[in-house]
Amino acid sequence: MSTTPTPFKARGSALVPGLKYWYVSGSSFLYTQLYISSITNTMVDCKVTVFDHEGNDVSTDCVILTGNNSGANTVVVSTGTGEFSLAAGATNQVRIRAAQAGTFIFGHAVIEWSSEDTKIRQALIATADRQKELNGRAYASMIPINGGLPF
Repeated sequence: MSTTPTPFKARGSALVPGLKYWYVSGSSFLYTQLYISSITNTMVDCKVTVFDHEGNDVSTDCVILTGNNSGANTVVVSTGTGEFSLAAGATNQVRIRAAQAGTFIFGHAVIEWSSEDTKIRQALIATADRQKELNGRAYASMIPINGGLPF
């Protein structure tokens, strides 16, 4: 009896340490955004899971956005799950932001991907962007995920 092996579904992941976000008011907040880009020639399914300082899944604080070639605002792809699909060469923004005053969260995230293309071994590159506004002054910093290497 001969059996045909089930094709391996390609997948990978990367850890994002040092996430922090808090919200006091419209002029006093800090949040983290992840820019996640596909480096493949095919569709890639992605999931970002965010964990708070107690290890709880707080991915409901995620908003997935894409750019807009015809306007100044980003376009919402999905909210509250951290899940999205990336077309070949596409980039999405994952904004991790508290929605209510008095929230102060720090923790980490896991970026996972999978693809039906069984030959892919690396599919994504990503950068973390921390945005802060405090008393009318804005600050920002960017850090490459996985040392800037594809995963």
